[in-house]
Amino acid sequence: MTYARLQREARARHLIILGGFHPGPADKAPEGCKTLLMLGPDEPAFWPAFCQTPEWRDGTPDPMDRWSKRVIDAWATMLGAHPLYPFGGPPFKPFYAWALRTGRIHAAPVNFLVHDTAGLFVSFRGALGLPERIDLPPSPPNPCMTCDTKPCTTACRSGALTPAGYDVPRCKDFLTTAAGSENLLSGCTVRRNLVASPRNPRTICTNSKGTEMKRLILMRHAKSDWSAGISSDHDRPLNPRGRRAAAALGDWLRDMDLAPDQVLSSSSVRTRETIVRLDLAPGTDVQFDRSLYLADQMTILHALRAARGETVLMLGHNPGIGVFAETIVSAS
Repeated sequence: MTYARLQREARARHLIILGGFHPGPADKAPEGCKTLLMLGPDEPAFWPAFCQTPEWRDGTPDPMDRWSKRVIDAWATMLGAHPLYPFGGPPFKPFYAWALRTGRIHAAPVNFLVHDTAGLFVSFRGALGLPERIDLPPSPPNPCMTCDTKPCTTACRSGALTPAGYDVPRCKDFLTTAAGSENLLSGCTVRRNLVASPRNPRTICTNSKGTEMKRLILMRHAKSDWSAGISSDHDRPLNPRGRRAAAALGDWLRDMDLAPDQVLSSSSVRTRETIVRLDLAPGTDVQFDRSLYLADQMTILHALRAARGETVLMLGHNPGIGVFAETIVSAS
């Protein structure tokens, strides 16, 4: 058993090994554990894959924890390993301490964890306690050591994140204000790696996943045909006016040099036909996601977090796509 083989097996399950270590008596690892591997979501493929799982679709609580337990338990059984989770307590496993032991995950100046590739707020779906000692790759340098500006120390709009720790009451008080309610949708500024905006012109974390601003295009499908004899709204096609409008919009995107390199689209017939009529460049990464059909703004936000294109087109339905557009514009 090798680290490289285990990493391949993790990715086959939409997970990734974020680091590992050889535990000693003080690490509170399971008895007989000789290698402990920390597992996180393999982005950007994780979220679209998770949205297709039975746990996501059954409408019952804690879908991601239930998915994690199903997948990691089965893998651990195959390996003869101990499956370990950051949930399910008390008592809770010492995941924070284990993360620091890997040498790849570090405490940022605000005491949140930072990973050399996953960035700030690295998250875990579980861990594996292996009964054998395997060789681990060398750890890259701590990314915070080469970050000169330390923007994470000033990014929190509530002032709740400081080198002294996380002031939970101050954060909760901020979320009851008008400005705080915006953060409930857009997400913690630090967690989003300090993306600059007109309201928050700070430079982003120099060691996060990227420093370039991305472009997002939000689009509703072209006009659909309500006279079509169909049994399902999901299967409603475009009408002639909609087909002409979609083709014209494709021309406009090209004329304005706004052609996307990635498309996240509802799986409906009318959104698929809109994409065809846009006549995008060959090789454009187009992903159809059933969860975006008639999606609300939070579902749209979750899908967007998995996007990795430089210019991303999200194609969906009203009212969700319109409400989402209005919300993020008002919060910028």
